[in-house]
Amino acid sequence: MPIVFYDRVVPEIDTHKVTVDNVLSAFEATKHLIKKGHRRIAHLANAQGLSITKERHQGYLKALASFGIAAEERLVKFCPHGGMLQEEVDEAMTDLFKGKNRPDAIFASADKLTTGALRYLNAKKKKVPQDVALIGFSNSDLTELLNPPLTIVKQPAFEMGQKAMQLLLQMVESKRPVTDFEHIKLQAELISRSSV
Repeated sequence: MPIVFYDRVVPEIDTHKVTVDNVLSAFEATKHLIKKGHRRIAHLANAQGLSITKERHQGYLKALASFGIAAEERLVKFCPHGGMLQEEVDEAMTDLFKGKNRPDAIFASADKLTTGALRYLNAKKKKVPQDVALIGFSNSDLTELLNPPLTIVKQPAFEMGQKAMQLLLQMVESKRPVTDFEHIKLQAELISRSSV
């Protein structure tokens, strides 16, 4: 049965894959925060086992290291439901903001985590970006309508879907089994707005 992985991949299965360069995208997002003066950058991430989580976390760590900033385990929160439950985002954010060494910026690596983090910060009357900066992965055009408009890493979702479909059709229409697979990595776009 022909299979093409799109966005999230299973490395153990040989087939076509279409993703963004998650490591580079997360690196650039974290670097953007660092260049704006932030040093205590939290990473709000999806479930640990996902390929996108591993890659984005790798990019986050790589950016910290390249600027000589020590990674702190307590500033990384994995959310098994990817922010689909606001309670899990609230719990992670509450944990980040208790005690003395609170983050001055948050890198949220998924749509729901980004908007969930903003919802939490608004509920706690924390000003973005004055109290804490926020940057996140998102494909929603609504992020520019939020208060403040969010700085995001935008994936080329349409192009990803289009390429995945082209590869799938090639597999379906092939007269022989396909054994030479492609991994297409597209570039995401950092859109700078008022949340950083």
